[in-house]
Amino acid sequence: MKLGTAIAVLGGLALVIVLVAWQGAGTIAETLTVAGLQTLWLPVYYAAIPIALSAVSWRLLFPRAGAPGHGLAWRATWVGLAVNWLLPVAQIGGEVVKARLLVQARIPGALAFASVVVDKFIQAVTQLLFALAGVVLLLVHGGDDRVIAGTLGFVGLLALGLIGFYRAQLARPYALIARFAGRFAPALRGERVAGHGAGFDEALGEIYSRRRDVILSALWRLVFRLAVAVEVWLALDFLGNPITLMEAVILESIGQAIRGAAFMVPGGLGIQEGGFMILGAAVGLDPALGLALSLLKRVRELGVGLPGLLAWQLAEGRHLLGRRP
Repeated sequence: MKLGTAIAVLGGLALVIVLVAWQGAGTIAETLTVAGLQTLWLPVYYAAIPIALSAVSWRLLFPRAGAPGHGLAWRATWVGLAVNWLLPVAQIGGEVVKARLLVQARIPGALAFASVVVDKFIQAVTQLLFALAGVVLLLVHGGDDRVIAGTLGFVGLLALGLIGFYRAQLARPYALIARFAGRFAPALRGERVAGHGAGFDEALGEIYSRRRDVILSALWRLVFRLAVAVEVWLALDFLGNPITLMEAVILESIGQAIRGAAFMVPGGLGIQEGGFMILGAAVGLDPALGLALSLLKRVRELGVGLPGLLAWQLAEGRHLLGRRP
């Protein structure tokens, strides 16, 4: 782990500890105790609904004849999320791992890598739209002007980044993508990347030429984001403080915008917790409850992510053994 990443992780953990101490460890523990074993339903729900929706969105980017099966797409999506949640990869490494799992399943490398690049772009676009929807709902709810202004600032920066990202894709960026792949997955360096990605730019153009599929993929991604907002609604119900679905959308949409703005901090440690405390207060929740909500989401990330990392290592092991004479 690089020094900067290690400092970011330790700083994030320190911030979480400070926030818990500020609200009172006993208070937070008592709040979480209310949820009890119901907490275990959150990883089950996330694996069954949001991950499946994410996989459906991604599969639409493939030609009908070359799309991975539903099971493979779900498994690669699961592992990719686990990598992005639990490893210091700046929300990029999981996309590389997703593509690698498809390559191991004999999906052409150019198509696999092009699909994750477009999918990442769609994720960012829908995050922007979802954050804007959250701002509108917060205005209707009568929320904090500072939260609204900060979110709009992030949305503006994200919009500028998306414009640059889209133009870079049109500029045939295969060499740049190959360097990213080699950085986050050393096994993909050199000739392997070149061999798998010789037609990357052509595959990227082919995906964007199917505008209907790209739009449908974005719509399914928005449904995915709504499904994650339902998780917030469920979590607070488990904590004994039910809220409306509108409030759940506000919390999730702006909460993810705050976490996205801190993408260089692995897992958004501390940033997510502070964000939910502020947002919780904006919709009338006690800050301790907002912190407890964030910690429940961390429990879900561990419950879904740790088995995902194990599945990835098993897949790499099988692939390595399969290549040996």
